[in-house]
Parts: sequence; C-alpha cells; structure tokens
Amino acid sequence: MNAKPPRLDLRSGARVRWEPAHSGAWLQGKLVRPSTTNEEWLVTSDAGQRYWIDVKRLRPAS
Repeated sequence: MNAKPPRLDLRSGARVRWEPAHSGAWLQGKLVRPSTTNEEWLVTSDAGQRYWIDVKRLRPAS
C-alpha cells in the first residue's frame, strides 16, 4: 500500500518544520509570509527567532 506523504500547506500561520544547514536537529515554527518571488517563506520558530527558509526545505509539522 502506498501512503501519500503529508501535504505542505503554504499559508500564513501553518505549522512547519525544517532542518537548519548548521545543525542536524529539526526546528518547528509557523509560516509568516512569502518572499516576493514565493521561493522562500519567513518562518518564526517556536523559540521566537525568524528565518527565511527556502520552500524546498520546509516540511509539514508532525
């Protein structure tokens, strides 16, 4: 049986996770707004820090 991977919901307030380049630990946060090119999203982590993350690196929060 083929299970579909969870779908990434790209809208403000959606919960996501990502793996920073400098660390092997996954971070979680909420989407704030897209860049003007829609290639990156501004994400606020659960620790309150903000990052611009490429859409290809974002995963749905589990």
